[in-house]
Amino acid sequence: MRIFNLMAQEALKLPRRVNVRGAGTKFVAKTLAGARGLCVLALVSLFLTPPALPDKSDVVYVPFRTAQSMILVDARVNDNRATLLLDTGANHTIVSPKAYGNAQFQVRNLHKNDQGPGMRGDAMRLRANFALANRVWISHPVYVLNVDELTRRFGTPVDGLLGQDVLQEFRSVRINYKSHVIELEQ
Repeated sequence: MRIFNLMAQEALKLPRRVNVRGAGTKFVAKTLAGARGLCVLALVSLFLTPPALPDKSDVVYVPFRTAQSMILVDARVNDNRATLLLDTGANHTIVSPKAYGNAQFQVRNLHKNDQGPGMRGDAMRLRANFALANRVWISHPVYVLNVDELTRRFGTPVDGLLGQDVLQEFRSVRINYKSHVIELEQ
């Protein structure tokens, strides 16, 4: 701020008289006065210009809905529609065989973890094309697991869990409950 004050003081100083003989004396004085006005105008516009805001294109807006205090988001897995439960406690994104599509294998059901909180199950780690709002991941690792138990427990159709592996790719994750949007900032 001190630098700007010094610049403003310099800009407001009256120009020194230039001793030039001849018809151009008045022209030189007017030019110096005009330059001083231009400097003042530039400084005023500098102070009145708002600070730059973050580029909104760096934010992914993911609409969500709630069911029994759970946050549900719509996603696409290998071009199949999927409803994922936002689970900040899940290390990895988990999808059902149905949501994954073309799953030619048997996976056991998800069940209660006897050794602590949460659920357990045998899963297959596969790669999938994954989309959330306007953000797309190509060949993103997901875990394919039968999540029918989640649907039974929560009473709402769930095709998987959106885990930390996706959320940690963003600098900031904000949940706006009023507008029902999750803001994922790059």
